[in-house]
Amino acid sequence: MTIEQQRERTITQRRIGTIPLRQGIVRNTNTGDNGEMEDLMNIVFKDGAYRPVQLPKKLYDYKSGWYFITKHQTADYTNWIGYDLTNHQIKLFDWSSTVETVICDLTGTGVTVSGIKCLKNYLLIITSGGLLTYLYVDDTYKSISLTPIDKDAIS
Repeated sequence: MTIEQQRERTITQRRIGTIPLRQGIVRNTNTGDNGEMEDLMNIVFKDGAYRPVQLPKKLYDYKSGWYFITKHQTADYTNWIGYDLTNHQIKLFDWSSTVETVICDLTGTGVTVSGIKCLKNYLLIITSGGLLTYLYVDDTYKSISLTPIDKDAIS
């Protein structure tokens, strides 16, 4: 395929809306009819429209000595959860007021945290000692225990 054929194919794709989506910096040059874009740079197609690619914005300073900072968000609330390596505690913290509330104290237990996951109103803390589960109710995280279902009792 010649360069001219590739250019015509690209122009045709643009006219019928079949341009493949790309990520990052995008630069497309067009030498088409009047009124068409001559140069398209740092634009991506997102949510049905062309939008500018912007540099990421720094929202918060990362807390040193913390691990697994996770955003627990639903339609009703947004909580930031992290593992404080210094005190071995899972904490809920507020970026604006720097208030920290201990959810789970792992001091002296000898377990290591390998992950924090959020699912709806549940907070799951994956440790070397097992799974710790918490339910977010009345603006606090309450520890709950999950018991396995006995298959024989169901049938």
